[in-house]
Amino acid sequence: MAALSDARRIVVKIGSALLVDAETGALKGDWLASLAADVAAFKARGADVVLVSSGSIALGRGVLDLPAAELPLEESQAAAAVGQIRWARA
Repeated sequence: MAALSDARRIVVKIGSALLVDAETGALKGDWLASLAADVAAFKARGADVVLVSSGSIALGRGVLDLPAAELPLEESQAAAAVGQIRWARA
């Protein structure tokens, strides 16, 4: 098995629990800054880094003050749209 340091492309899946504080619904800025530093280090050595996140709905929930329970489709879509914008701005 190749070591991560030898990888040419790295895919990082970021789930809601890592991206968003469950109590406040806010983006975990310190954690995100640490991730950005890690990504920068991989990019500096020439690796391609792909970030994938499922946290947009969770992030949008906090912004829109929506409950943690299952949401109707239109509320999920609204939360995802708001969360994606917040995630992109981070």
